[in-house]
Amino acid sequence: MAKGTGIFLSLKVRGQVFKTLVATSWKGLNVLRSYVIPANPNTAAQQAVRAVTTAVNQLWHAINWSPDDFTAWNLLASIRANPESGFNSFFRQAFRVLRLLIAWSDLWDGKSTIQPGTDVRIYCKGDPGLPSVKFLWGYTRLALVNGNTNSGTFPGGWYLDIATGTIPSGATIFWTCYDGASLPVGNGRIGIYKWTQP
Repeated sequence: MAKGTGIFLSLKVRGQVFKTLVATSWKGLNVLRSYVIPANPNTAAQQAVRAVTTAVNQLWHAINWSPDDFTAWNLLASIRANPESGFNSFFRQAFRVLRLLIAWSDLWDGKSTIQPGTDVRIYCKGDPGLPSVKFLWGYTRLALVNGNTNSGTFPGGWYLDIATGTIPSGATIFWTCYDGASLPVGNGRIGIYKWTQP
């Protein structure tokens, strides 16, 4: 039953009236609308979408993300035309892959370190079944135009060495990696990381 104070719709009214009307607030206005029970035919297509949605959500929580990984996903999300969170960016990309009944390739723990003979070594960890990953890097997060298949592996991961003299002193690079099944996402990827040359 609707509950209200003051003259009807003049102050505050909310709730349903005999399952025919609903009194509510919309954009600061008190309004009446028809009482409607939402349709939920629960079709096979709806069930498939719901199953993929659940799988993507579970995947986000199951991957061993580091704080740097969350920052990288948020940086990737920041280049989108419409504002979104890192989770939304991951969700959109993983959903595209999983709805095609292709397994998402987990990648995580993006890092940057200096190695002898390099300006920087960029690396990530991931599913042990992946034969290789591809790295992309550039001087702006909007143009990751340099890259290659990983130049080496370590237990549980891959790395790409960027040769000495490639990155000017004080320059910042942005980079990402993906499983290389197809551009631009592949069947798995990580966010965008950044590193500044000392």
